[in-house]
Amino acid sequence: MTTLTSQKHFTQESIDRAVRKRILASPIILYSGVAASLAGLSAALFASPLTLGLAVAGPVLLLAGWQFEKRVRARHYSLNYLEEANLQLQSERTAKTAQLVEKLREVRSRQGIHQIRLLNGKFRNFQEILAQKFSPGELTYGRYLGIAEQVFLASLDNLERVFLALKSIATVDPDEQQQRLQELERDDSKIAAEEAETLRQRLKLRQEQIERVQKLLLQNEKALTEIDHVTTQVATVVTEKGRAELALEPAMEELRRLAERAQDYTQH
Repeated sequence: MTTLTSQKHFTQESIDRAVRKRILASPIILYSGVAASLAGLSAALFASPLTLGLAVAGPVLLLAGWQFEKRVRARHYSLNYLEEANLQLQSERTAKTAQLVEKLREVRSRQGIHQIRLLNGKFRNFQEILAQKFSPGELTYGRYLGIAEQVFLASLDNLERVFLALKSIATVDPDEQQQRLQELERDDSKIAAEEAETLRQRLKLRQEQIERVQKLLLQNEKALTEIDHVTTQVATVVTEKGRAELALEPAMEELRRLAERAQDYTQH
């Protein structure tokens, strides 16, 4: 299932946090930090103009290295982070899609299979239009594509739940159960009454699972509509620098919240 952690991959906060980690792990920062520590230790043990000078220079070099990484390398780190996250989600999506088609066929969920086809088509359309509006080398492209991937995966998670719900009641024949229940209700014995109650509980459980399936499929229909809505906005947005992101942020944020709500639902 899609994790809550993966749901946060494409927020600006997550990107900034990942960039900070990569800066701290960069050779410039690591070597400067070690040099500054050694210079400080030397100054403490062997006080001399040279060691004191090195002790002062060490932190300056460390600060300079930090500024260089932040100003020059941060964009590169951000793009790498988004590319890795998108590739991870794409791989997960591809594997899940193939598995789910077979599972949904097994439980004869035509709507579920149809939704997978729609998700594939709508996501492909969104990606093509996004690539026409933003360069794949832009941070905006990687972030928006990742958010759409999350919605796709959340919808697949819902369909996995659909499969499990239908699979759990696959052996319950409602017509057969109802016929047997009618027979038992004409029997006044205690044993017949107990069996009848057991059958009612079984039918109730089946109905609860059916309702759960309907809610999950409805949630996916809402996701499909939202993808259409966002795709239309991407297609019509004016792609002047800064203006496109400003216009699309509310829609993309709603798309991200949709994925999170789907994840929250599957936890219950």
